[in-house]
Amino acid sequence: MSLWLLWKRCWTDARQTFEQTRVGIVQGDIEALLHGVQGDVDVVQGDLDGVSVMPAYPTTVLCAENAVLVQTQKRPQLVRAWRAGGAEGYALELAACVS
Repeated sequence: MSLWLLWKRCWTDARQTFEQTRVGIVQGDIEALLHGVQGDVDVVQGDLDGVSVMPAYPTTVLCAENAVLVQTQKRPQLVRAWRAGGAEGYALELAACVS
C-alpha cells in the first residue's frame, strides 16, 4: 500500500465513519508518524498494509496531534466500537489495541 492510499483511508474514516467536517492530516504527517515507530518490521520495510492511522480522539479533527498507528486488523474493531459505544467505547477499544 502506498502512503497516498494510507492517507485516503484516513480521510475516508474521518469523514464517513467519524463524521468529521474536515481532515487536518496530510501525507507528510503520516510519514512522520511512521518514522516515529521504531522496531516495526512492516513499516521499516515499507509495507504499509499492516498499519492504519486512526484518531486518538474520534470527536476531534484527525490531525498530526490526534493520530495513532494501529495494526490494520484492529481497525474494524475500532470502527465497531465507535458505532456501538461512541467515544467511550472507542477509547476503551483503542486502549486495548495500543497496549
